[in-house]
Amino acid sequence: MVYHYRMRITFNAQTALLITRTLRANRVDPAVWGKRIDLIPPDPSPGKRFTKKLFDMPHLGLALTTGKHPDLDVAVPAKELRLRMNGAHNTIYGSTRSLPPHSFIEVDDGIAISCPELIFLEMVDVMPLMRLVMLGHELCGTFSRDPYDPRNGEATLSCPPLTSCERIEAFIRETKWNAHAEQALRALSLVSDNAWSPTESIVAAVASLPYEEWGYGFGRCILNKRIDTSTGLALATGKDSRRPDILFEGTPVGLNYDGAIHLDLDAVAKAAMELERNPGEAANQQAFDTIVHEVRSKAVDDIRRNRELASAGYIVFPVTKEDLYEEGALDTVMLQVMKTIENLTGKDLSREKRLLEIRFCRGKRQELIWSVLPGKHPRHSKNLLGVGEPRVYEVMVGF
Repeated sequence: MVYHYRMRITFNAQTALLITRTLRANRVDPAVWGKRIDLIPPDPSPGKRFTKKLFDMPHLGLALTTGKHPDLDVAVPAKELRLRMNGAHNTIYGSTRSLPPHSFIEVDDGIAISCPELIFLEMVDVMPLMRLVMLGHELCGTFSRDPYDPRNGEATLSCPPLTSCERIEAFIRETKWNAHAEQALRALSLVSDNAWSPTESIVAAVASLPYEEWGYGFGRCILNKRIDTSTGLALATGKDSRRPDILFEGTPVGLNYDGAIHLDLDAVAKAAMELERNPGEAANQQAFDTIVHEVRSKAVDDIRRNRELASAGYIVFPVTKEDLYEEGALDTVMLQVMKTIENLTGKDLSREKRLLEIRFCRGKRQELIWSVLPGKHPRHSKNLLGVGEPRVYEVMVGF
């Protein structure tokens, strides 16, 4: 940890989220920066005023002198202690907005940020529901999005979770500031612990969202639950357990996201081109053989995974990158999921299947998915949005 002695201050909201993501991306041990404390009021050095130069702290993700993140969100205990500086946004946490004890985390000497539970609550009036659910997955999961480009930037995987759905709910119910409590609890009811990747979070979020929010209406999903798939055979090639990305509550049906790395044909093509350019190079031949073996091994493991889960009584559908990017493709997968749930459990999902037939709803859902996917894709659905269908949709969902 880099210590400095320039000021005392507490960052909140989006600035706290940026710092949190920076520390996770740098794999700073939460045991080092995770001490829970109360709000630290601003206290600049005598004779100095707050300037952007003072906040140039790259180790926390703040590089304000370069203009990389010009605005600051600051928490203060009283109106008279507000940070008076261009680009500063003050939140007053006093008697009318009292928080549970130790609602902040010390990240440097004299510097604190909102704890993960408070960040979730603060983002209610900043993020739409889909993104808020995804933020919950991130805070309660083992991945962290890029601090400066959450959608397109590189995510950090295999991080320890910062909190849990249970802890966030307890925090919301304990705080006396209830302006966003109802909205926060509604979003939290769709969040699941133990998400492992951003794309898995996208699929789980859209699956859980209600139809009026352009989701599939499954409610909170179960993420990465360990399923016993042992056979008892000493020479068996299968694994003793598998973890489906997503299971639908109360059913033996789920989803696994099989992204590009599951069949990395681009890597095979690249290695083949290198081998063609230099056919006599032993290193190129070895690289080609290695990548082909890795791709084949992964494909075989995916096939075995599906067989092992099926033998344990679970039907888990693979979802591909194309299912997310191609217009309406995920609807087809979800229709297959609904039919399977009906066949296996006897549940009546006829209403849900009828709602899937409404082009307007499908178009809005696809636009929602595109809005959180990385890379280039259409902004608006041209093929699915139908004329005159919104009213039909409103009647069906009971608006």
